[in-house]
Amino acid sequence: MTERDLGQSFSWFIATVVNVYDPDQSGRVQIRVFGRHDDVSNIPDTDLPWAMPMQPVTSAAYGKIGSTPLGLVKGSKVAGFWADSDHQYPIILGSFGKAGDFVEGSTTDGIPKIDTTTGSAPAPSQNQSPPPFINPFSILNKERLSITDINTGKADPSKLTNKDGVEIRKELDKTFKQPKTPTIGATAPGGHILDMIKTVDPNGRSSSLPNMVSNYSNIKNIINITSPLGQTNLFGASIGGMLGNLGALFGVNKTLSIIGGALLGGALNNLDPISSAALSAGLFSFLKTARSNGGRTNAYVPPRSNRIGKNTPIPPLNLIVAVAYNLYIQQYYTIDNDPYPGYIEWQGPNKDYIYTLRNDEPNYSSAQDHVQGNSILNLTSSFLPHMNSGSLSAAALTGLMVGGLSVMNADGLTKVLGFGVNLNSITGLANGLLGQGLGGAIGGFSKNISGGVLGGSMENTLGSYTRGQALLQQKKNNMMSALAMNTPSLGSLNPSQLIDLSSIGLEAGLSILDSLGG
Repeated sequence: MTERDLGQSFSWFIATVVNVYDPDQSGRVQIRVFGRHDDVSNIPDTDLPWAMPMQPVTSAAYGKIGSTPLGLVKGSKVAGFWADSDHQYPIILGSFGKAGDFVEGSTTDGIPKIDTTTGSAPAPSQNQSPPPFINPFSILNKERLSITDINTGKADPSKLTNKDGVEIRKELDKTFKQPKTPTIGATAPGGHILDMIKTVDPNGRSSSLPNMVSNYSNIKNIINITSPLGQTNLFGASIGGMLGNLGALFGVNKTLSIIGGALLGGALNNLDPISSAALSAGLFSFLKTARSNGGRTNAYVPPRSNRIGKNTPIPPLNLIVAVAYNLYIQQYYTIDNDPYPGYIEWQGPNKDYIYTLRNDEPNYSSAQDHVQGNSILNLTSSFLPHMNSGSLSAAALTGLMVGGLSVMNADGLTKVLGFGVNLNSITGLANGLLGQGLGGAIGGFSKNISGGVLGGSMENTLGSYTRGQALLQQKKNNMMSALAMNTPSLGSLNPSQLIDLSSIGLEAGLSILDSLGG
């Protein structure tokens, strides 16, 4: 063969791969060509030609750029052509499988039947519907044949049938902690993503980080309930719900007249910023609702309460208690996703769980909804005597707002820090909240430290810490101003508008809403 002979002739061949260990390590395989090398006794494998597999144009096959052509194994059937007229330089175009083995003694019109289960093509390529998932070469198959054993002749893959191997999906299920647990795709749409994940994995067993969802949910609740912006939004929504209750009971005009009279008396002058902003948000939300409902409002209705039925699951009996323990945080589920209907789930400081009877408590979907629902009912109860009497002074409105915010904050504190926590008990619960080391040190620090210790380096350290906290406070204030609500302020109303609100009611309120761009 000479180089000028290459490409001068073209003839096909079909062959069997007998060796893949190319001494030149160039990707060649040794082949036995049908009709040319059939005499195995006189033409040993060592005398057979080496063939070069042709690669696709997506592989440069130059300068180590491209893909490896080493997919063939000993026993593979290949097709190719001779690149020269002397048939010394074989090139492989591709491989192919057999349909199966002939079934002896069984013919149709003289043609033997084929046992397709012994075909050499991978099972998914055999045009079956649904496609089989059995894989004999999966790493999950303990009996799988290794490529090295096949190429060295220790294993014979031609004996494999469609029944050999493992069904990958079943093997994977064996390794899952909770193979039957649904994914969040199985949950009802709506709600917060953390609540959806908690529904399908309530104990955090499948989380990438243990109890990650519960921890993030607690952080979300702390931000929504304890931050100034969160309190303003929550209290504003509570006031809007309370006004909706009053409007449904006494009518929109009477409700606005009584509230407007108290505002005209100067109630806003004595309110803290959160109460003032929340009252504005609640009142304007009430007006928008009345407009969209044709001058009517709907009373707030808490979610339904899940109850114990004949066939509903119950928690383990040893985890059911009469009253929640201190520092156990209530967990929330919608009525459809409640794992134990009729019971409330509580998570402890050590990520353990206990359960109490739900009784008539509604199935709130989050701590924020629970605090807001309680706040609406508390505010409604506080305002009812004044609405019945038809008189609400500025001082009374101020007192109701301050008291309502205080009750909401105290309720929110228990929802984010746990059962039994209140402003008076935080010091006593320091060990549980902060751990034995830090919590126990808090009480002893102020009692045992001497005045002289606060001088020198300790004084500098405390001064540096104070400046750092002041800087953080500045950053927080800047952030809060950027996140401030766009609700118009009642403080921007002039006396004549307040008079109209107290005397005319809804018509004046809607006019004010329009003038403020609401």
